[in-house]
Amino acid sequence: MSKLFYSADRNQAIKPLSELPEPAVKLLANASRYYASEELVVAVNVALILGQPLLLTGEPGTGKSQLAYHVAWRLGLEPLLQCQVRSTTTYSELFYQFDELTRFRDSQPGKEEKPLVEYLRLNGLGKAILFAGGPDAELTPIPGSRTPQGQRPLTHFRDLLGDAHYPANAGQATVVLIDELDKAPRDTPNDMLDEIEKFGFDIPELGVRVQLPEASTSRPIVIITSNSEKSLPDAFLRRCAYYHIPFPDTEVLKPIVYSHLPALQEREAWLHEALDLFAQLRNRGKGIRKPPGTAELLSWLRMVCSLSDLTNQSLKETLRTADGESNPNVQRLLNVLIKTKEEWDIAKRIISDWAQ
Repeated sequence: MSKLFYSADRNQAIKPLSELPEPAVKLLANASRYYASEELVVAVNVALILGQPLLLTGEPGTGKSQLAYHVAWRLGLEPLLQCQVRSTTTYSELFYQFDELTRFRDSQPGKEEKPLVEYLRLNGLGKAILFAGGPDAELTPIPGSRTPQGQRPLTHFRDLLGDAHYPANAGQATVVLIDELDKAPRDTPNDMLDEIEKFGFDIPELGVRVQLPEASTSRPIVIITSNSEKSLPDAFLRRCAYYHIPFPDTEVLKPIVYSHLPALQEREAWLHEALDLFAQLRNRGKGIRKPPGTAELLSWLRMVCSLSDLTNQSLKETLRTADGESNPNVQRLLNVLIKTKEEWDIAKRIISDWAQ
């Protein structure tokens, strides 16, 4: 075995940690290496032409979130703006949050009064609208609201987000990723879409409405992901462009692998074996309830490539002596691909049978 970074044997030479490669999550997030199928490219263009959010479904690890990063990179609209959805996320929190608790504390006797805007935090969708409008766009007073005594009026977008916080491409479109929307409460998707279609939102705490000017030629590009943990409202679905990313077959997996690990183009026969074994582990009929995804496949292949002794012969030859317990090569496969104790023994039997 080649030298590793850790060994229980004090007499064995190890590599210095300074030689550690970049973390797998960073490499997987490299937008320039993303592989988009022709069908996915069509779906993105449909959403752009219609000016609708693109809703993506598909099992975890198929590249739903990474598509947003790729679109932002390919269109020159980086950095991406992201909204991470939780089970308590309301639609307004996708646009902004107002820190009422800190404001209450600051309102106590003896505290210095601060401008209300200092308690405002703009989130992904809110920033996208402000960036598209630019700092000179005007705010609209909410009917019936009044500027609190001692507070200066808020009249332009720059009053909510100072000039220094606007990107160099202010006034242009931005890409917003709303990740795992299916986690949100039932009303959040519909309420959010009402505001996205208008490209505006109210901030009642400040008495103003943020509205993208009608003359603006830029509009946010919204990409939404769902793991289908629960169904989304029909009214929401009608107003989205939709695409389900299927799990790629072997022929589609190859260009995905090559884009991340180009060195494997010279080991095509070995890769073919690896993808065949990967397909066996994904076969739900053999007892694996949580099959590994594309991201795990890429991490596994990257790990195996770093252990050069595993790629010096065919994969079946490497595993053929496996007894399911003692062969360390089996352990190297399972550490990345199988994530539950219940399925560990099942996976070892699958690998042993496949190698024979």
